[in-house]
Amino acid sequence: MSAPRTAFDYQKCERDSRSCFNPVDSFAVERLATSISKYGYIADFPVVVAQHEVTGQWLVLDGWHRVLACRKTKTEPTFVEFRNLACQDPAVFHLTAHHYRKDILKMSQALSLLYLLDLDEHTRTDTETKKILREVNLSDAVIHKALHLKSRVSNRLIAQHLANPRVTTIGVLEDAAL
Repeated sequence: MSAPRTAFDYQKCERDSRSCFNPVDSFAVERLATSISKYGYIADFPVVVAQHEVTGQWLVLDGWHRVLACRKTKTEPTFVEFRNLACQDPAVFHLTAHHYRKDILKMSQALSLLYLLDLDEHTRTDTETKKILREVNLSDAVIHKALHLKSRVSNRLIAQHLANPRVTTIGVLEDAAL
């Protein structure tokens, strides 16, 4: 039985367990709170949320640090609702939730799409794959480099990059491809 739909409340929401691989950085929360106090909340970076079907609890999938900073400053964040909570693969979940972010590097975008396309059972030619990547406004140079990395690096390493790009950077992937 489904819980009734309620309005998103940033004061009462909880962090989704699948996004907890990134520990809370109290210094980052303080910097965000200072920035929000000074300049306001930047609407281009919405908090990605989903409402649990059974409990009705709102879960934060991406943007927990922003929620904590907004709580400190009593500022309402912008948010978007994610509707694929059934997804169990943490990498796919993370990639899909991050689709809403505007600050993702083009190379990370290309690698995430290649990773998702690999999970699909449909076999594609290189031409079909490149066409899909061009449809999301990726340049031929980015596509070429991403395909090169994808051919030389394991899916596990790409998934690590997509889950935490600050630790497993594009540079780490390039070194592994040598």
